[in-house]
Amino acid sequence: MAKKTTEVAVVKKEKTLAWGGNVPKIGVQEQNAEVVKQFCNQVAQIYGVPSVGVNAMGGQPYLNKDGRLFLLNDIKKGPRRVKSMRTEFIQLSTGLDVPSIAKRTIEFADGLVVEAIGEASKDSVKLAAVKATLNMMAETRATNRAIWQAISGDVMNRVAINLSQMNAPAYVQNIVNKAGTVSYEEVSPEVVDKMYEEAVATIDACKSVDTLIEYDKKIQSSKKYSDEQKANLHELINFQVDVINESSGK
Repeated sequence: MAKKTTEVAVVKKEKTLAWGGNVPKIGVQEQNAEVVKQFCNQVAQIYGVPSVGVNAMGGQPYLNKDGRLFLLNDIKKGPRRVKSMRTEFIQLSTGLDVPSIAKRTIEFADGLVVEAIGEASKDSVKLAAVKATLNMMAETRATNRAIWQAISGDVMNRVAINLSQMNAPAYVQNIVNKAGTVSYEEVSPEVVDKMYEEAVATIDACKSVDTLIEYDKKIQSSKKYSDEQKANLHELINFQVDVINESSGK
């Protein structure tokens, strides 16, 4: 008599996302490298990209070109796949004082066509090595913007679903959502001076929402800060307000 065998179906449980770890302080330049790395890795997991697809600047994570290209190929498949990508230079940089302007066009198999413009100049690029490759940076920025036009809806739906599985505070969710809206290659390193560092320290130490709101008004009306500094301090104040509200249960 043949021996009867019983097959048991093994069901693999999908790994659920869970929030954990520390959050870097937005706007602060000197960060604990391990905290920033862990945070970027978690953001990469939420977006569904390799860890190399996310970088941080001033504590804020950003998807970089590699991360966006990965998402493009991951989302646009089959009848939605990329058909062609081309670059047209509206203005070629022929020297450090000549800005570069590029247009990137992406065509998809389903008929969708997206176009975006990218610019790069000595004023918008801080790294000395990149100042010599303005045409490359303009093309990269145009590519990042075109990709985001094509996939932002799909990506943000993915992020919303993944965040809904996590017990992440509201202010963390805001930081994660912002990670995709601007590419890492478009962010200029903040010009940090003593006054700016003192403002960051003041915001970080403040525990009153009303005080923070008034402080924000003074900063935005001040002529002592650059527009970039004002924007970063405003983001930091919003971050601190969310932290205070979260801790008080509001």
